[in-house]
Amino acid sequence: MTHTKHSPENPEQFKVVYGWVETCGEKTKKAAINKALREFAARRERAKLRELFGQLEWSADFDYKREWTRG
Repeated sequence: MTHTKHSPENPEQFKVVYGWVETCGEKTKKAAINKALREFAARRERAKLRELFGQLEWSADFDYKREWTRG
């Protein structure tokens, strides 16, 4: 049998996936992969937010409490 890059018989793929399952504490491969994807997406979002620091201008007379009570 030939091992391909995407084959589940690929030993390197097993090391990565099962290593992550043990590290993250999930019970299944699917749960571990889903958790990894969520964490990846969250990191990307935080990186985009960090790029905004120092670029936004705030108005000194803005009353955020008044905005909370709009309705």
